[in-house]
Amino acid sequence: MLNWTRDQIKFAHAIFKLEDQIANLLSFFVGAILAFGGIPPFSIQLLYGAISVAFCLLGTNLVNQIADIEIDRINKPHRPLTSGKMSIKTATILTVLFYAGAVIAAILASPIMLALTSFYIFLGLGYSMRPLRFKDKFFISNLTIAIWYNFINFLIGWIVFRPVDTAPYALLFLLFFYDIIAINSKDYPDVEGDKKHGAKTLPVILGIERALRIDLVVQVGVHAVFIL
Repeated sequence: MLNWTRDQIKFAHAIFKLEDQIANLLSFFVGAILAFGGIPPFSIQLLYGAISVAFCLLGTNLVNQIADIEIDRINKPHRPLTSGKMSIKTATILTVLFYAGAVIAAILASPIMLALTSFYIFLGLGYSMRPLRFKDKFFISNLTIAIWYNFINFLIGWIVFRPVDTAPYALLFLLFFYDIIAINSKDYPDVEGDKKHGAKTLPVILGIERALRIDLVVQVGVHAVFIL
């Protein structure tokens, strides 16, 4: 029983990339906390926002694994789709269910949450799917992820308690710039597959060592701005 439970946890972690939800929900709850002025009480609106944010990312991660199945055969052969533990049909059905759940939660919350959720889904699909395929475009890839992890998640949390036009956009832009650089970290393990399939990431264009040096310098600069 213990082994079965452990295997199911590993499977869920691999297909849903549960560690991504930490940053995803953290941005949402930071927005809610700052808007409320402290730890917010439970409310149905807060629940709708959390469901929308979480389900958007779950659907987006599944779309990415479906679209990247050939690349993942090189970079991540252990994943459920590439290893054959889950079919593309099942992953597609789950994607539709997660996105539908996100939209329904947003509809129940407010028109502005629906607009933000719809934009999240558009970016999630555009990141992986052709003809847009933002993932393969240098800088656009990082920009897309930073928008949904930073701006959209934060704003969905913020609007639970305050209007969208009162959000601290100066802080958001600073965090946004930091995210654009930090997101490069996801590309270092995938250089082999990305190179073969034409993805233009910073490590592919500059090489791992030069890209790491640039990342280090820029991140130190951004942290200095945070301190100031």
